[in-house]
Amino acid sequence: MEHGDGPTDLDINWDDVRVFLLVARLSSFRAASLESGVSVNALRRRIETLEHKINAVLLTRSAKGVELTEEGRKVEETAQAMLEQARALARLSSRS
Repeated sequence: MEHGDGPTDLDINWDDVRVFLLVARLSSFRAASLESGVSVNALRRRIETLEHKINAVLLTRSAKGVELTEEGRKVEETAQAMLEQARALARLSSRS
């Protein structure tokens, strides 16, 4: 990364991103907890960590579930693209 391209020390945990994608897809911490077998509190902590790392609120929380913020939609789109690229890389490596 060239100087001026933004922070290089984000140190984002891929598992936090995957948790975010799951919660975003299901629009619910509870449903994500049931699907993943991870407690709601642990899921919340992971997303809060991700939000802190990228300095953005990704979800609005309510009694009805969660909704993506505008920033959350951008992160979801980027994270989905990353996931697809990771899957493509895994397919390539499995051919060897």
